[in-house]
Amino acid sequence: MTVMEESLCIKLNMTIELHQGWNLITIPIKTNWTAYDLGTNISGCTLVVKWDASLQKYIAHYVPWETINNFDIKPGEGYWIYVEQDTELRIVGCLIEEINVTLYPELNLLGWANLDDTNMSAIVNEGKGISGVSYGGMVAVWNSSLQDWAIQIMGIPQMPDDKAYELTIGEAFFVYRSDGIAYWNGGRS
Repeated sequence: MTVMEESLCIKLNMTIELHQGWNLITIPIKTNWTAYDLGTNISGCTLVVKWDASLQKYIAHYVPWETINNFDIKPGEGYWIYVEQDTELRIVGCLIEEINVTLYPELNLLGWANLDDTNMSAIVNEGKGISGVSYGGMVAVWNSSLQDWAIQIMGIPQMPDDKAYELTIGEAFFVYRSDGIAYWNGGRS
């Protein structure tokens, strides 16, 4: 990154709290990280796992093995992180400017990399840019502190006081789509 690019970027300095067990996150800054890089930046991390939406299967990177399944960390995608104890990931850098994720039929694992919070209903119902999610489709967020799912089914009203459905920067979520290939811009205008 040039000095000019760095001076023009939106700087982000944040901490993502990770709970013992599985966590579902995204990396909201510009980075050239691989799964190995991400895992070695998290104390006690043993696994970094991505969902390959085109194949509808998981690809796991065991952190101690640097070269096996060492995939790139991509803007707007979500990743499972397994940690042996509560810990945190410190993120400092420039906010991702452009997100362009290919969406496939069935499950897609996406990441929220915007400064403004949103909720799962808004992801598909209020112009956040995911096409092909219709009545009966769903959005699911992993609650790492409870090690359990929060699921929003389209067409069923969201409970207004249910905080588990809110998405903040650095969180990831699954979305189920029923139709062909599309593209997601990260929920940006």
